[in-house]
Amino acid sequence: MQEAAEYLGDAERWTMKEDPSNIEVRTVRGEAAAVRAMMGVMLDDPPAIIDAAKKALEYLPPEQKYLRGLVTMNFAVAHMFLGEFPEARRAGNEALRIGNETGNRTLLYYSYFCLAGIERMQSNLPRAAENLRKALAAAQTPGGAYLPIATLAHRYLAEILYEWNDLDAAHRHITLALDLGQSWSVRDEMIKSHMLLVRIEKAKGNTDAV
Repeated sequence: MQEAAEYLGDAERWTMKEDPSNIEVRTVRGEAAAVRAMMGVMLDDPPAIIDAAKKALEYLPPEQKYLRGLVTMNFAVAHMFLGEFPEARRAGNEALRIGNETGNRTLLYYSYFCLAGIERMQSNLPRAAENLRKALAAAQTPGGAYLPIATLAHRYLAEILYEWNDLDAAHRHITLALDLGQSWSVRDEMIKSHMLLVRIEKAKGNTDAV
């Protein structure tokens, strides 16, 4: 992340020396701010997300619909972190609208995943599960395979199903989460998935499997 921050700093310094009305300069500013917003999500830093997302939407051209949608989804995440659920839901639904308009499966996936997180934080597990299933549908290829990003939705859905004591379905989803996680290589998520698998196996009475 440090290397990315240095690259962004170079790009931002370049824009400060150029004509601010130039469309290329404005686009670079917007793209750099969009990346800053994403970094804020990774660092769980709502003020940084909101500040960068506002700049991104100010400078990004209207035709960059995917990136504007992703930035809007980051707004939803920031408001969710702050417990501002009505604002989070509005931003999440707007990102979802853009995802449907563009047909971009990645944006659709993350929008549904974000909306699921909002519902889960408000203890609305049925709605959370519904949105997670929609996220998984968005992340599924025509051949039936899942994109690696679906590992998160599979794990979160497995957690809800475990809470509902639907152990077979929970086991199926956590197994898929682990399989997809192998190609995504996110260590913390893999650890969480393995821990949930142990809990599910114990609940099923499969002591030899843990």
